[in-house]
Amino acid sequence: MLTPIPVLDKAREVTIPADPLKVYQHDDDLLLDTEITSDALDSPVIADEFSLGADNAIGGTSTTWLAQTFTTDGSGYVILGIRLMLYRTSTIGTITVAIRATDANGHPTGADLVSATIDGSVTEAIQTESSGDFYDFMFASGYALAPATKYAIVLRVSSGTVYWRYNSAGSYAGGNREHSTNSGGSWTTYASHDYLFQTIKTEMGDVEPFPAVPAVGDGLYVGRASQFDTVRLWVNRQGLGSFTIAAKYYNGSSWMALPLTGSGDQIFSYKRTGCRWLSFIRPADWAVFTVDGNALYWVKFEVTSYSSLTQMPKLGNVSIGAYA
Repeated sequence: MLTPIPVLDKAREVTIPADPLKVYQHDDDLLLDTEITSDALDSPVIADEFSLGADNAIGGTSTTWLAQTFTTDGSGYVILGIRLMLYRTSTIGTITVAIRATDANGHPTGADLVSATIDGSVTEAIQTESSGDFYDFMFASGYALAPATKYAIVLRVSSGTVYWRYNSAGSYAGGNREHSTNSGGSWTTYASHDYLFQTIKTEMGDVEPFPAVPAVGDGLYVGRASQFDTVRLWVNRQGLGSFTIAAKYYNGSSWMALPLTGSGDQIFSYKRTGCRWLSFIRPADWAVFTVDGNALYWVKFEVTSYSSLTQMPKLGNVSIGAYA
């Protein structure tokens, strides 16, 4: 039997606050346009990439640094972030991903031109399955890359080992895998290997899912006039702090935990960057609820525990999927 594929219709299901059928709602200050921007409708534009066919992985540490070189097109562009396919097998520290120049031999050289981090010590931050997943490292501000120029994506971690998936017969023409065992002091080229990566040149939005100081019961609502089966969102910036969220639905009298399918909860309390899914079975008692004058079927991402928020998560490109 073929499994039906949910249809994600961004144009119809994701709207900006000026639309009376808006899909996003905060349960505080619902009508503030600054809460949800038109940028949040956009998918990222990928400039350079090699993102298929991973068949192996190499571990990076505080002294074993990993790198992938890439070459910009004839126009160059402003890079806003990097997406890498990673996993871990044990506790790790802060992962740093940077852009560096390359020397005449194509090796990374010099200081970081721009960098971003993910706190890998957060349990939910990086998965442990060796299949890996794509994680986004978004820079605080963009960096202008020169046209037709080779750069290097450099990965290191403060403690433990993080694994970067690669293809041992990579076909990316603009660069290759690089390896250093002395914290970037010298590099070895693996010309036939390519790590899986993407460079991002447009942001995906900047929706903040909580008030500045969340409380239990706060949440982000995602709704539709008819019932649906999945919610997809991009976590552009990792949330940090002591808090948890849970997906809930309204049963006509109260908000209940949403029954999920298989590994349907990939939201991880917004503590894992990249594309995240929530898959669920439509509850038989799912009822319409009115939020800010909009009577819709809602999924509420509710704060279920809170004691601190040290970095506000940022979300983008929230979409709804409905099985045909």
